[in-house]
Amino acid sequence: DSTDLLEYSGDRALAVSSGGLTSVGGASEPVTLLPAPGKPGSISAGATIKVVTSAYIEKVWTPATEGLFREGDELPIVVTFSDAVVVTEGMLRMYMDVHSDAALSSDFATYYGHADSSELAFTYVVGPNNTKTDLALRDTLAIVPYDASVLVMGTNPVVDAELMATCPQDGSFLASQGVVISEAPPTVVRVDSRNRDGTYGEGDVLTIDVHFSSKVQIFGNPKLSLHSADLDSMAPAVITLHYEPPVKDDPLSRITDTMSFSYVVGPDDSSADLNYASTDALQVSALASVRHWSQWAGDYAVAAILDLPSKGTVGSLGMETNIVIDSAAPRVKAVTSCLSDGDYSVGQEIDVVLEFNEAVYLSHLAGGKVYDDDSGATIACPAGSPTAVYFTDDGAFDHTLTLSGSPVASTKAAASVYPAIALNLIDGKGETTTTAIFVGGSGSRFLRFVAYVGAGSSTHGAYLDAGSLTALEVPSDWVIESVSAGVRANYNLPTPGTISSLGMTKALTVMDKTPTVASVFCLLPFSEYGYGAGQDVDIVVEFDRPVYASSAPMDTTLLLDTGRGLTTWEGWAGKWVQTTSAHYLEGSGTSKLTFRYEVLAGDTTPQLAYVNSSALVGDIRTFATHLVEAADLALPEPGTKGSLSYYSRISIDTTAPYVTEMFPLKRGGTYVTNEEIAILVRFSHPVVAGGTPTLELNCGYEMVVSKNDGWDGENGTEYVTSKSNCTAYLNNSFPKETHHWDMYFDFLPTDLIFVYTVRDADAADSLQHADRFAFDANATGSCPYTNVTPGSNVTSGCSYIMRDTTRPTMHADTRLQPNQGAIDAAATGNQRTFSKAGRVERQWTGRMPKKVEVIVRDLWHESAGDLELVLSHGNTTATVVEGVPANHRFGTPMQYTGSMMSDLGGSEHEARHYHGLGLDYIFSDLVDENLALSGVTTQSTTGFGGVASRAVDGNTDGYFKYGSVTHSAHNTAYNDPNPWWQVRMSQKEQPIGTIVLWDRQLQPAVDEIQTVTIRAWALPTGVFSLRVDFGENETYVTDEISVQAVTTTAAERRNSEVFGQGTGESVQSALEAIRKLGRVAVTRREADTLVGHVYAITFLGYAGDVPQLTVNWNMTSMETVGAEIDVDTERPGSTNEWYNYNHNSAQSRLYGSMFPCWVMVLKDDPDPMHFDSLEDALEASVWSTYVESAERTVTLIADKGVVGQYVRVQRADDQYLAVAEVQVYESRARTVANYEGGYNVPAMPISQPFQPANRLTDLFRELQSDGIWTLTVRDSTEYSGEYSNGKLSERNGFGKLSEWVLLVTDQSNFVSAYYMDLSATVVSLPKYGTLFVEESSPSGRWSQFYGSRGDTVQQANPGETFAKLNLPNRREGTRAFISNAVETNWGRRRRVGPCYGTDTTGLNGVERTGPDSPSSTNYRYCRYAGVGAGGSSRNYGVGTVLGRMWTSGEIANTNFLRRERIVYYKPHTGYLGIDSFTYHMTLGSDKSEVEGTVRVNVRNCRTYYSDIAVGTSEFKKANSLCDCIATDEQVYGDPDACPLAVSDTCANEPSLYIPMCVACEGVNATAISSMSAGCLQEVNRVVTLLTDRHLCEDSAGLPMCETETVSNPAPEPSIFYGTATRRRDISSLGNSGVGGYTTTSVTG
Repeated sequence: DSTDLLEYSGDRALAVSSGGLTSVGGASEPVTLLPAPGKPGSISAGATIKVVTSAYIEKVWTPATEGLFREGDELPIVVTFSDAVVVTEGMLRMYMDVHSDAALSSDFATYYGHADSSELAFTYVVGPNNTKTDLALRDTLAIVPYDASVLVMGTNPVVDAELMATCPQDGSFLASQGVVISEAPPTVVRVDSRNRDGTYGEGDVLTIDVHFSSKVQIFGNPKLSLHSADLDSMAPAVITLHYEPPVKDDPLSRITDTMSFSYVVGPDDSSADLNYASTDALQVSALASVRHWSQWAGDYAVAAILDLPSKGTVGSLGMETNIVIDSAAPRVKAVTSCLSDGDYSVGQEIDVVLEFNEAVYLSHLAGGKVYDDDSGATIACPAGSPTAVYFTDDGAFDHTLTLSGSPVASTKAAASVYPAIALNLIDGKGETTTTAIFVGGSGSRFLRFVAYVGAGSSTHGAYLDAGSLTALEVPSDWVIESVSAGVRANYNLPTPGTISSLGMTKALTVMDKTPTVASVFCLLPFSEYGYGAGQDVDIVVEFDRPVYASSAPMDTTLLLDTGRGLTTWEGWAGKWVQTTSAHYLEGSGTSKLTFRYEVLAGDTTPQLAYVNSSALVGDIRTFATHLVEAADLALPEPGTKGSLSYYSRISIDTTAPYVTEMFPLKRGGTYVTNEEIAILVRFSHPVVAGGTPTLELNCGYEMVVSKNDGWDGENGTEYVTSKSNCTAYLNNSFPKETHHWDMYFDFLPTDLIFVYTVRDADAADSLQHADRFAFDANATGSCPYTNVTPGSNVTSGCSYIMRDTTRPTMHADTRLQPNQGAIDAAATGNQRTFSKAGRVERQWTGRMPKKVEVIVRDLWHESAGDLELVLSHGNTTATVVEGVPANHRFGTPMQYTGSMMSDLGGSEHEARHYHGLGLDYIFSDLVDENLALSGVTTQSTTGFGGVASRAVDGNTDGYFKYGSVTHSAHNTAYNDPNPWWQVRMSQKEQPIGTIVLWDRQLQPAVDEIQTVTIRAWALPTGVFSLRVDFGENETYVTDEISVQAVTTTAAERRNSEVFGQGTGESVQSALEAIRKLGRVAVTRREADTLVGHVYAITFLGYAGDVPQLTVNWNMTSMETVGAEIDVDTERPGSTNEWYNYNHNSAQSRLYGSMFPCWVMVLKDDPDPMHFDSLEDALEASVWSTYVESAERTVTLIADKGVVGQYVRVQRADDQYLAVAEVQVYESRARTVANYEGGYNVPAMPISQPFQPANRLTDLFRELQSDGIWTLTVRDSTEYSGEYSNGKLSERNGFGKLSEWVLLVTDQSNFVSAYYMDLSATVVSLPKYGTLFVEESSPSGRWSQFYGSRGDTVQQANPGETFAKLNLPNRREGTRAFISNAVETNWGRRRRVGPCYGTDTTGLNGVERTGPDSPSSTNYRYCRYAGVGAGGSSRNYGVGTVLGRMWTSGEIANTNFLRRERIVYYKPHTGYLGIDSFTYHMTLGSDKSEVEGTVRVNVRNCRTYYSDIAVGTSEFKKANSLCDCIATDEQVYGDPDACPLAVSDTCANEPSLYIPMCVACEGVNATAISSMSAGCLQEVNRVVTLLTDRHLCEDSAGLPMCETETVSNPAPEPSIFYGTATRRRDISSLGNSGVGGYTTTSVTG
């Protein structure tokens, strides 16, 4: 039977006799029709079944591909059957025909397994006498089974397969494969050398090759014997060479048909014709062998015959080569060059020096030796070589050799007739080889050759080398011979690639490549201030190979876009830029050309760049001997990789420096004769000062000059003049290192210090600068106005304050803000003005916060997701907490033992929900460096001047008008479907944890305010006029205005009634006569100094920015002595027509915003500049998130481990993209919303604060601290609960909190703590101990407990009245606290540190004031070793940052302990156990109805255990950071141990102190001077925490308090924001017990 596919014959194949098949029920006869064959249900549709009952041999063949096999080869042979077969156990042989004669062979192949189901595999081992041209089977019955069967494969195999093969004579497949069996082993067919014919001497290396007839495998180390003397020598010596494989320990390298031996010529070797000793010179040891090898060779491969060809016959070494061994002949020791390693190109002359082992001549056979300048050379490369030029520019050889002879002759021949060296320097086609031609050195050991690199020549990536061992070609009429004996030299060179070859002694490459620009970068670092006029900006253009540039600076320039000549623009008309030339400076002959650009006044650009890819102009060529090839001057496109604006952001800002801040470096107080007051003046840009600049102060006596109160409708004016101002002088030697100060203060390059020494009779209630012109520093005396050299000797009387640049040329604007009242206290950004700005200690931005933090005390809420905390001040709000997961809770739940089935409206139910322990939470911004601030920005398109760099300028102002918002162009016109903006942080990838986005804001309409100030030494008289210039020849001038003019038209009418005059005389009338200005409002106030007044003009009828008014006046129109008139813009105006689109506007297309957008982190590859779509960018991003919308700012926290180089913002639609600011931080913000440590949100220590949802500092930093700050707590969802089927179902929850604290760090890094008007009065004292309080009142007195008024302490679980201040069921918007009024420094005092200054106040009999007044020392400064020269540095400053402050107001001046509410409890000697005292709370004037109890458990154990404490060893040793605790002698702790402790802690435990370690990154472990103010501030916070938790005490192994229990355990201490308490600062409260003190803080 046989079929390839089993199937029945048809659908009727089932044959059933009638009645032979019935249904089970017998009711019917089944239908026997089958499914059609091949259709579903048929046999072949369900299975492929093949029926086979026989199998036969189809062919016998071998997979071996080689045609020749020798003894020992294991030849595979395969028998292929027609169908699958199986072999039973037993032996199966296949006999082979392996003899050339007719003898019957008994050799066989052995079966070893299946190659396939239908193939049997055999192995035939070639025997010793086997020889056959076409291997075949012996006969048709060659396959013989021995106790084995070959059966047809089946379920139960029983049928024998047919084993008869095809007759070999009939053309079997195996016979047709042409397999040859040979009994001949491999033999040696030839011995030769790779070295060319010639003479070789000592040290030369020759390679002797033994060639076999076929491949062999070499075992061990065969040896070859050579004759080292002439054949007719009486005693020929034998040199034995040992074989070494090409690759050691690599068996494959021993398989070859050529066995190579290396022969190093010895000093005594000599042979006229090198040959081996005899035919048996090739020998192997007993452990070595040379055997036949093939792919099929087995373990018994035949050994090769090692007999060599007979000497003198073809194939012998002597016949194949003509090698002479003569060690006396000069030879080349090494090949080198006098050029420096590097790349060379067309036009370069390359010298090649052959160093011989002795001096040689180049001689001409016609007579004479060559003499030249190098004939006496003693070294290969004399100083300055190579210097001569031997070729013309077109590559023609041009050199004459001078011969000595009779007669003396010179010869100048074609290069081809001189000796030359062929180099591996060929053209691109591989056709032309460059040669180095002999030029000199005859008579020395060094022969010099020179090659010319022509166009197209290259070493193709390899090092320059000789072309071969025989690369030196000496024409037949020249000879190189020894100077000593005239012996002809050995011309062979070291083999290329060996140790003495040119390619090994030098690293010279030749490239057929025109120099191209690789990159352009600036040598200056990023500066947040930009670079100003007079600064030299050096820019490097780096080529990929050395180039030449003309030394004339004007010949080679780089054209920059510096904003020079920038014209005004409207809409999107663009701009015209006058290019600025950076002139070539240096670098010719290298790959880096330096260009210098000198910044001039008026230049301005946020990101320095060249104008385009063709900005490099001039004659720049390939640096070579012959300057024949011009370089490719194309630059990378601006903004792309390799461009100037890609690598760094260099901004040019030629704004004149102006004063931004002024504050004293002393505390407020009374100062007397000879005391010094240092005043820091901070400018907007870095400054340099010299000579004697002065600052006039108002500390002379004052006199009333006149008073006029007769004008009806006008306020009376009192004119005051200062007759004797005092002077503060510039002090450049004042100490500016932080460790000299007892406050955390960083001096900036923008700072100058002026020192005022109090004189007799000086007096001032509040020290101020004299007036806005109090500075005297504008090139007085003979000081030149420009080109001041910092540090140079200047003529006496010269003074200057200038922008600090390479060559200062721009003087600072030293005008100060006038001493005047506020105009618009709520204004922000560029609109702000400054109230009473003249006070020295509250000058301008010095009154604005540098950092804002919030502490929320005793917060408990069952459903944290319901809460939103919002901080408000002025016109700004910031979200502190939002988006907390609903299943989280604030505080710690406590066990409740009451009924769960209480009345839902009853007190028991409410008590159950309030039964949680509230915790303290501090919210503080990340202290990381903003990585984006120094980043390089790009965007898809730019519209309306909104360049990309505006989003990283450090200004979060969202108003487009003020120049800090980016803007994309019209998407249709510029094909920008999804506008994008991106910043590249650095030139390497780095972790990215937090991204903060700031959106554009809608610009409100603001009326402009300008002031006209009139001053004189006496009552001003005369007239003036005002001028306004709108440009384009549109200028208006008012009529003359009296300097005593009334303000408004209403005042005109009143004036007319009183004096009979008035119409048109007011300032309002004069200005409104200019119709374009429209309506104005005018007020007048007293001038800040001298005699005069200020007109404040508000432009109500002009929409937008009004050009600043100018004044027309002269000494004729104003005769008063010292008369001055100045105009200032107090607030620039803006209109909403172009920037606020709540109505249809022709300019609506200007508007753009950030949201909705995608935010992505990208790597450098693929290049983010070349994404085709938003989808491409998202696919390439390592992290991305979608932001639908945000009101003003949004903080995004990346996943853990995100690393990238770019942050990209891309709109999700085709609308305009406008970005106000993007901030990028390495750390991941720790907000409450992303807390992952469990359901209970813990109270983090002050060293690990939570971050607010919005950045508080950025939102409030342009608002004055004065005023109302409000924290609003919104409980967004009301609690609900119901009983159902006896079960209580509850949603959301209740909450409570005690208070909040506002921490404001000012510009001098002084931290002020503001508190709610909340206190707790002690009602009863403890029985077994004594309470102490700090002497914090100005008078140093505190009321004792004699009645209703006493001292206070915080209560963690306040009474009923206090708890209900935060009614949890109130709906969203309910304010949870009484607003806290924060006033100025006059409402609080600074804690003065122990190190201050000489107490001249005390020495002069003036009563000492302040918290440290009880001190008995007469000094307020410290002298301590280890810091400063000689260990005697002084400390200066306003006191420690974490000081005690007073709030303002009547209640604050009473003797209640408030704010932190800390008391100190000291148990009686030997007492252990429970003690308590009681108190009641007061909020404002509302006293609580319930008394609280503080219970104290006195135990002999260590109180606290936490992660912070883990660093101590079994709590027997103080934490190492305790070395940073301040003492009276060392303000910042041990100057040696503290920086080391910080460095070690941040290296080993950075997660415990994240803000400190970020702020202190890079601290020098041995120098306290390396610790910045921010670092020291964070260190002090950690030290405060460690001290509060007693981790700075040696514990003597006290047990942990966890081994004891108390009924109501208290939380760890609340966030205590104080300083270490000294004994003299505390006193006993009451008289109930033993006196003394303790430093333990008790918190309830």
